[in-house]
Amino acid sequence: MSKIKRIGSFIIAFAMVLGLMTTFANANELPEDVIGTKYEEPAELLKALEIMVGDAGTGAFRLEDGILRSEFAKIAVYLSGLSDVAGSSMGGTQFPDVVEGHWATGFINVAAQQKFVIGDDTGNFRPDDKITYAEAITVLVRILGYEPSAVSKGGFPTGYTVVAGQIGLLKNGVVSTGSNVATTRGTVAIMAYNSLTINMMEKTSYGANENYEVVDKTILTEKLDVTKMYGQVIANNQSSLTGTSSLREDEVNILSTTGESAIYKTGKTNAKDFLARNVIYYVRDNGENTDLELVLVRNNTTKNTEIKVSATNISSLTGDSGEKKTLAYWLN
Repeated sequence: MSKIKRIGSFIIAFAMVLGLMTTFANANELPEDVIGTKYEEPAELLKALEIMVGDAGTGAFRLEDGILRSEFAKIAVYLSGLSDVAGSSMGGTQFPDVVEGHWATGFINVAAQQKFVIGDDTGNFRPDDKITYAEAITVLVRILGYEPSAVSKGGFPTGYTVVAGQIGLLKNGVVSTGSNVATTRGTVAIMAYNSLTINMMEKTSYGANENYEVVDKTILTEKLDVTKMYGQVIANNQSSLTGTSSLREDEVNILSTTGESAIYKTGKTNAKDFLARNVIYYVRDNGENTDLELVLVRNNTTKNTEIKVSATNISSLTGDSGEKKTLAYWLN
C-alpha cells in the first residue's frame, strides 16, 4: 500500500479542492520545435506581439532556417511600432529589384524611410536574399538608436557588432554564424527579443554640437506600449485566493511584486488558468482609456514549486480559514 504524504501548501490545497487543475496549454499554441529550448520565451513573446510567427502550414518555428531580407524588413517595422503605416505604403519602392506588388513592399518602404535598411552598392535591396548575421545586427542597432556609436567604432560590420555586444543585443545564447553568413530564425528571434528591453539612445541636442544619450525608454514600452511585469494571479472568473470571485470570464486579477493588484482583460491569453501561480506577464496600454489587456502570461518557474495530485487521491484537508492548510493524499 502506498503511504500518505503530507504537505503544507495552501496554494496546492486550494487548487485541488476546487478542482482547478490546469494544463497551461498556450492559447497561441507555441511551436513544438521551441518548447523546452532557449528559444521558447523569445518565440512565444514575439508571436504574441505578431513580430515573428511560426510556419503557416505546420506551425513550426523553423529555428535553423535562414530569413529573407524582405522578411526581416517586416520584423524591423513591427519592432518600431509602425506596422499600421506599412499597410498604406504599398506603392513603388526606391529599389529597382523590388517588383511591383511584392508582398513586403510596404514594410520595405517604411524600413527604408526610417533608415533602418539601405540598398547594396548597386542600389538594389535584394529582397529574396537571406539576411546575414551582421546585416541583422545593424538593423537592430539602428532601431535602438545606437548607429552614431556604431559608426564611431568603425561602422559596418565591426562597429555595429561591438555595440551590439555592449548593449546586450547578443546575450541569452545568440550564436554567431559569421558576419557575412546567413543567420538563422532562431538567432534572429533571440536578438529581436533582447532588443525589446534594451534602453534606447536618442539625440538630445542639435546643431553643431549634436549629442546622443541613452534614455529610459525601450522598444517594448515606447514603441509597442507593452510593459513586462511579475506577480501572482489571485483571482479569475471562477474563484480567488480569498474566496468567491465577481470577475467576468475574460478577466483576471493579478497582484504584482510591487504589492499592487489590478484587473486585466485576458485577451488571447490563457491567463485564467494560472490561478495561484506566480507569473511573468506582459500588459498592453494603448492610452485610449480602455481596459488593460494581457498580451502574454507565462509560468514563472523560478518562483513556483508545484505538485499535481489527482482529486481521487486526496485523503483530507485540515486547517482553519486564514491558516496554512495541510493536504494529505495518496502518493500513487
